[in-house]
Amino acid sequence: MNESKRLYFIPMIATALKSKDPIALREAFLEIVKLGRRPEFKEGFLQFEEFIKAAVNATLETDSSMLRDVVDHLIYDLATDTFDDDEEQKAFLINLLKRFPKWHREYERIREDSQNLTKPNMSMEIEVLREGKLVGSSTMARDIPPIRHIIPGRYTVRLSNGRVLWEGQLTPQDVLWAYAYPAEDLPLAAETERAQVEPTRTISLLDGELEMRVFAGLEAGVMRVESADRE
Repeated sequence: MNESKRLYFIPMIATALKSKDPIALREAFLEIVKLGRRPEFKEGFLQFEEFIKAAVNATLETDSSMLRDVVDHLIYDLATDTFDDDEEQKAFLINLLKRFPKWHREYERIREDSQNLTKPNMSMEIEVLREGKLVGSSTMARDIPPIRHIIPGRYTVRLSNGRVLWEGQLTPQDVLWAYAYPAEDLPLAAETERAQVEPTRTISLLDGELEMRVFAGLEAGVMRVESADRE
């Protein structure tokens, strides 16, 4: 076999790790898996599996830790049916998890927990967390007050019963004006006027009942979680 195909994953992982960007690493991981479904990359994908096993066991290396975080988030997305790739890729990844007992047990645990969650009611609270820390909450009977000081990071929007409505990364392009609108000047009232008009991200929650909107600001952004029919 061509050596470049047997070790095809190495330059992809190296480039992503060099960027120190978890999103780039996730994209590289998914592309490696997608290529691994092709016959000519079969042996290379087996090498990739061995690489992953070594990364999981390398508890003290920062790069390995970032790779494990990406895998953990993929497990969560697969288990909660929030994985946004095609069904064939999803099935392939789930089958891959079965080769790693610890990951597969975690997948089954999260999947069972998500299926056992009760139907939301108006007395439940919606909670917004950044890197696992609560930054805002309100009952479903009313909108959450705008959450300010939104900086780049991983956020979770969930119900107080534990059901996760959305989890993902907010980037500088989502929350900082200079990155969101690089070609535009900074108006004096950017944070208080423009941020109230043009969201950088709009995400539907609870089958369209709620809507999460993110607005860019000068030094930090604003998040709003509101009824989708607020108009």
